[in-house]
Amino acid sequence: MPAMLGGLYGPDSEKWQERICEMSPICHIHKDVKYPPFLLLHGDADPVVRFSEMVDFYHKLLDCGVSAEAYQIDGGVHEGNFWSEEVRSVIREFLMRTVA
Repeated sequence: MPAMLGGLYGPDSEKWQERICEMSPICHIHKDVKYPPFLLLHGDADPVVRFSEMVDFYHKLLDCGVSAEAYQIDGGVHEGNFWSEEVRSVIREFLMRTVA
C-alpha cells in the first residue's frame, strides 16, 4: 500500500495529506464564492470512492451556501450498473431546472 500511495502522492509521506486535499474537490469549495448548482449522484456500493465522500462534499456545499442536490444510487458501483433510466431522468430534470 505505501508504494501505491507514494506513486500517487509522491515519495514524501509527510506531504500526502496536503496532496490529497489538493486533489479533492471538498478542499476547493469556499464560502462567499459563487458556484453553479451541483448535482451529485453516487453509488452506495462504489469500491473506488466511498459513498461517505459524496455525503461530506454535499454538506460542505450546503454549508457554503451552494445549491446542491445529492442522490444515492442503491447498489451502484463505480460506473458499470450506475446508469439507469431513473438516473438519466434525474439528470434531465436537474438540467431543465437549472440551465434552461
